[in-house]
Amino acid sequence: MERELIRERFKHFTERYLDNGKKMDSWNEQLLGQFPEEAWISILTVRAASIRDIYVENEAMIDELYAVIDESSPEVVAELLLELVRNLTKNGMDDQTLIANLCERALSYYDNTADYDSRIMLNSIRGSALSVFYRLIRDPEGAEKALEAYRRIIDLGDHFWELKDPDAKRAVLDAYLNLVTFTANFHDSAFVECCGLCLRAIEFSKRDDVNREAEADPGFAKLLKNTMKEIYSELIACTAVIYVIPDNEFAHLNDIYYQYVKPLRETGELDPRTDMIARLIWDKQPEEEWLNDFASMLENGVPWIDYGSADQEAELEKFIPYHQMSTLFLEYIKSSDFPRERKMEYARRVFPGLGKMIWETPYPFATEKMNTYFVEWFHVIEPFLETDEEKRDFLSRLLIMRQPVTFIHCRMVEKVVELMGSEVLSKRPELFIGICGLETKEDVIANKKVIMNFLHRCSIIHDVGKCFVTDIVNRQSRALTDIEFQLIKLHPSFGTKIAKVAALEPYADVIRGHHKFYNGQGGYPEDYDNTVSPLRFVTDLVTVADSIDAATDVLGRNYSRGKDFTKLFEELKEGAGTRYNPDVIDIIAKSPTLFEAIQRLTGKGRYAVYRDCYKAILKI
Repeated sequence: MERELIRERFKHFTERYLDNGKKMDSWNEQLLGQFPEEAWISILTVRAASIRDIYVENEAMIDELYAVIDESSPEVVAELLLELVRNLTKNGMDDQTLIANLCERALSYYDNTADYDSRIMLNSIRGSALSVFYRLIRDPEGAEKALEAYRRIIDLGDHFWELKDPDAKRAVLDAYLNLVTFTANFHDSAFVECCGLCLRAIEFSKRDDVNREAEADPGFAKLLKNTMKEIYSELIACTAVIYVIPDNEFAHLNDIYYQYVKPLRETGELDPRTDMIARLIWDKQPEEEWLNDFASMLENGVPWIDYGSADQEAELEKFIPYHQMSTLFLEYIKSSDFPRERKMEYARRVFPGLGKMIWETPYPFATEKMNTYFVEWFHVIEPFLETDEEKRDFLSRLLIMRQPVTFIHCRMVEKVVELMGSEVLSKRPELFIGICGLETKEDVIANKKVIMNFLHRCSIIHDVGKCFVTDIVNRQSRALTDIEFQLIKLHPSFGTKIAKVAALEPYADVIRGHHKFYNGQGGYPEDYDNTVSPLRFVTDLVTVADSIDAATDVLGRNYSRGKDFTKLFEELKEGAGTRYNPDVIDIIAKSPTLFEAIQRLTGKGRYAVYRDCYKAILKI
């Protein structure tokens, strides 16, 4: 009786949670539609109320779900949790943190059993969720959690002959591939580890029980062959940007190539990326000739994508090889010892094709996956951009504008900062002394435009670090978990790292310090002292504007219904001198015109900002 009651409650959760996810997607798609302004604003307003209701309902359902888990028999709950997460992932649920947490609950029971099928499936689902979640963040500690899940699976693969679930058998193969792929992306010692994993996968593929399964199941046989080809490809891709490989490791690589990779190459079964690398390493093609051939291949191989196709997955299949090849090419020349000008010559050859793919890809096309690919492209393209302006524009268009939640917030902060900055220049210009190299009050007054341009840039890019925690920032359907909240608090640090490579150094203190308290005694990052920053006053302006937008947002923050600015300002005054710069609060308090302007902007004016931002997004 208990089992059926729990199954029914889990079924209800699955249906409602997935249905709410579809509603969220539908509302977001409608905002990308071409509607008259009045109709679009109506959609925005109704959407805000609807997704807030979804948030409340999902929170209640999650609380009830965990209550059932805590109150019921561990054995029964574990079995039904496996059934639940399989159903959720099968139906396309993308709440990776929730899925990983549910898997962990079930594994706390199954890890003490000999049920290898269930243990493999739970680790597979958990590993997949964690790898998706941590891929953009590039957090080694988080990545290690995903790697550990896959390592457990290949250890459990020793019991392959005992497995009954076909999905569990396939999950063992997936674990080898995912472990190699993820290791290649996250470990400095990637080649050595990938080589060892590849050798272990080869041993596994030769086992009698694995081959019996392949003989009995043609689908498994095909998957085994394709998985091994992909593992070889990932291993060889590691070598392309490694200039010194220990002799003993290269001997292993040679054995793998001549025994397993070369025969596939001779029959034309290798992917273009692996074949290209093999031409350099084993065919000994002269490097310059190889690079010219590679560049020509990319120049002439830009795929045509039907962005309007209903089958986006099929169109993505055209895109992925080009993404892999172009990333490899740029990584290779970036890591080389070539003079800067020679690197640029090669990069300039492929930039037109890359630009076509980047700037012609509309925002609605496979948005989440394309955002991931674009972040990877950002890391390899940015070093070749020649001016600071190019780098800032590239960052804005490639990353920030493709994240509506962050983009809109930055625009709101920009507008609030401009209002406050103008008032400061009018009434207290001396507060800007030291900014932009201006040493006197007279210098500030004579260079108001310079100050305002600086404020504009600081505001627009202050949250750039959020572009690397998009799964958390865009998670509007429930409250953040403790882990998610801790990661979101790292966005100033992520942004600071980007500032070092993207011509944003002049704004780095604002990026890092906009969540610190004015007195330095609270906020985050804890290890950053904002009180000694030469940009302290500008950071304080952004901090106040950030808080104003967050607290008054009635359209995009489901955890809050938004406050009227008049009510909020009482809280700002209470925080003056501790959390907020008292000079900023005093300037707002003494300027009725400024106060009313902020009130209008954070009220009805917010709709115009949303509308303008979505127009800009649709032009990408």
